[in-house]
Amino acid sequence: MSEIPEEEFKIKYQEASDPMHKKVQKAVEENGQDFWVYYSAYESDPDGIPIDNLDTIPVLGKVMMVEQGDEFYRSKILESPTWLDLCVAANDMIIATEDKHHIYLEGVMATPKTLFLENNEVKILRFIMGS
Repeated sequence: MSEIPEEEFKIKYQEASDPMHKKVQKAVEENGQDFWVYYSAYESDPDGIPIDNLDTIPVLGKVMMVEQGDEFYRSKILESPTWLDLCVAANDMIIATEDKHHIYLEGVMATPKTLFLENNEVKILRFIMGS
């Protein structure tokens, strides 16, 4: 990581993260949901400034997100979802499970389970959520 003055770092960090935050908020609200999720699965440049990767597809193929909270959550089947798609699903999961403490989407992880629907494999994944 290169050395940049702290005040400059804060400004650059904010300039990079605010547009991502607004993009996620818009997608969530367009989906008719209250906004809860914060995206933090981005990569950073050498200075530690976030890089917008919301349009990147982290998992190819058909996936279903599952999570256990007060209520069990199962997403609709997503086809090669982008990080933005996963933000919307994570927000939906936060609402469905009523877990308003773990709202930072930090990643996704595979489970040992796979569904086979109409001869198509559907990977079962879980969210990695932080607080």
